[in-house]
Amino acid sequence: MNLRESEALRAFRSRVRDWMSEHFRGDFRRLTGVIGPGSESFDCTLAKAWERTIASGGWVGLSWPVSEGGQALSIAHEMVFQEEYVKAG
Repeated sequence: MNLRESEALRAFRSRVRDWMSEHFRGDFRRLTGVIGPGSESFDCTLAKAWERTIASGGWVGLSWPVSEGGQALSIAHEMVFQEEYVKAG
């Protein structure tokens, strides 16, 4: 098994990282470390706005079929996105 990241995945990782640094700032930074509605500082309106931002950026349904609104990317792409999402906060 080859556990090295391909050039394509490294480029995708860079794209995700750049997008996160451009969009996950300002008021959205208040969501850092907030797990969800069980967190005392959870702001439902802000969380919904962040989810809309992610969707408008094309980051929802990465591995879904194109016919269902996805991008038909691999599970490896999903994993890279999730890793960068967590790193962003």
